[in-house]
Amino acid sequence: MSKLIVVTGPSGVGKTTLGKFLIQNLKLKKIITCTTRKMRMSEKNGVDYVFFSRLEFNKLIKEDKFAEYANVYGNLYGILKNDIYGSLKTSHSLVIVDVQGAENIKKMIKKDLFVVFLLPPSKREISERISKRNQDSNASHKKRIDFLEKEILWSSNADIEVINDDLEKCKKELGKAVNSFLNSSESQKQEAS
Repeated sequence: MSKLIVVTGPSGVGKTTLGKFLIQNLKLKKIITCTTRKMRMSEKNGVDYVFFSRLEFNKLIKEDKFAEYANVYGNLYGILKNDIYGSLKTSHSLVIVDVQGAENIKKMIKKDLFVVFLLPPSKREISERISKRNQDSNASHKKRIDFLEKEILWSSNADIEVINDDLEKCKKELGKAVNSFLNSSESQKQEAS
């Protein structure tokens, strides 16, 4: 069976940027998150997220199609079961999720899982990063900052915690850690054959 890498952390910490780096450099397949939130100008449906109306999303919930889903800042986010299991049949995969999503996936997938928790250098820095996005309302921005401390408490449940204060340094550290996990899993699998 292939391995699953989960990249998580607070909003604005660099999950998408670092997730893309890992996907490109380690040849991982991206599992795309579904959401009901509005699409941002730079995003593409089916590439960054799969965008659903709230009605469509709720229908999928009733049909038990999600491996995990959560209400985050008033929007629904989820990962389809078929996307996780289908992906893991064919290749090592990566999913970028919030802390609630990581917690749910960790309960569901017991082995061949590596959880990366990205930490901001400071609360002030994360607030500035979220402000620079300029895509969230002031109320949404405040919710994200207030939730930050609760999310950081969960970081001890991850396999690795990395402070994203220097992007290049962070890429190097993450690449090395994830590659090591994938290779050690591969050699254990080969020894068992």
